[in-house]
Amino acid sequence: MKRENIIYLALVALLLVLYFMVQSSKTVKGRNMSWSPSFSNQHDRPFGTQLIFDRLRDIFPESEIQTIQKSTYLSLSDTFFWEETAYIVINNSFQIDRVDTDKLLEFVDEGNHALIAAESFSPFLADSLGFSGRTSFLSFSRIRAEEEADSNRSNFFDPSLADSAGYNFFASNMKSFFSQLDSNRTEVLAYNNEGFANLIRIPWGDGSFVLCSAPYLLTNYHLLYNNHHDFIAKTFSLIPPESNILWDEYYKVEFQRSLATQGGGSGDLSYILGEPELAWAWYLGLFSLILFVFIERKRKQRIIPIVKPHPNLTVDFVQTIGRLYFQSQNHKNIAEKKIKVFLEYIRSRYFLKTHQIDLDFVHSLSGKSNIDEGDLRALFNLILKVKKQPSITEERLVELNQMIDDFYERSPR
Repeated sequence: MKRENIIYLALVALLLVLYFMVQSSKTVKGRNMSWSPSFSNQHDRPFGTQLIFDRLRDIFPESEIQTIQKSTYLSLSDTFFWEETAYIVINNSFQIDRVDTDKLLEFVDEGNHALIAAESFSPFLADSLGFSGRTSFLSFSRIRAEEEADSNRSNFFDPSLADSAGYNFFASNMKSFFSQLDSNRTEVLAYNNEGFANLIRIPWGDGSFVLCSAPYLLTNYHLLYNNHHDFIAKTFSLIPPESNILWDEYYKVEFQRSLATQGGGSGDLSYILGEPELAWAWYLGLFSLILFVFIERKRKQRIIPIVKPHPNLTVDFVQTIGRLYFQSQNHKNIAEKKIKVFLEYIRSRYFLKTHQIDLDFVHSLSGKSNIDEGDLRALFNLILKVKKQPSITEERLVELNQMIDDFYERSPR
């Protein structure tokens, strides 16, 4: 087996071992409990919001609480607005289009409120309110909340809300934060241990937006963990207690997945990526495929043999005959053949008659070949001498050959 294939198999085996280690660790610690985030008030899983939704009555005892499963535009258009209403969205993402954004801004501008907790926000909403968010990188070993120790801390800026010990959260629950804010109208309410804001309030018209970049902090898990219930209660208390509540279930992860599945499109892939086990298998297979292509990117085939062209036998024949004439010392014969070929070249190339070589002929050839008349007279004088002599020396043959070759090189082709 080739060395490249051994490396490839070793890397795939390592990935499989890591995958099974994660799965076995999750089974022991999670006891088959689903840690996939849903943020739905129908789920009592760690990252659902059933317990949060059930305790809303403690903070809003006189309010009417309504669950909605329509887009922002339809929900805020169809719902009867009471004197004061709060629109609450808790999800890993809040991506609405321009129409939904305009409706939400109009809703808040009329004196209502919006509490939105998400790791990523619609660019239309972010541009309108003047903020942007960022997400910090988490290594493989920190990707699951139940596998990591407390590593990030959050607290309120307001001393009346702040806890002396702060609130310790898993790093994966607080990997997003607000990086750019409009300081003229944005109030930072809470920050993480690195000093980045993760809870802000932005006044808008007669109402306000309360935005949280860590939606996991407002889930069942943290309501029951340490003093996190205090952080959750204080976050919801930023909404006036007399406000009626519109609790969004439309943008939740699994509801959107069901809509995608019902409508076709990318529902299957969305379901795979939404389930941690399937997602890990998907990413493992994709990474293995990329790794295979990277290692096997060189084209493999047999060496193509070099096929030599067939020799030009005519050239070999001419060279052989030339050597025979030269070795027989018949220089006169070779010179005559050389002159004959040369004169044929002049007739076919420059369309000049060569039966009479005189000054007019040299003048015409000079004009057509662009070669000096003096050089041409020297060449044809030598040709006439060779023709008149019964025999010539080897030196005279070489001289004739050089002058004819010089003519070929200097004349335009």
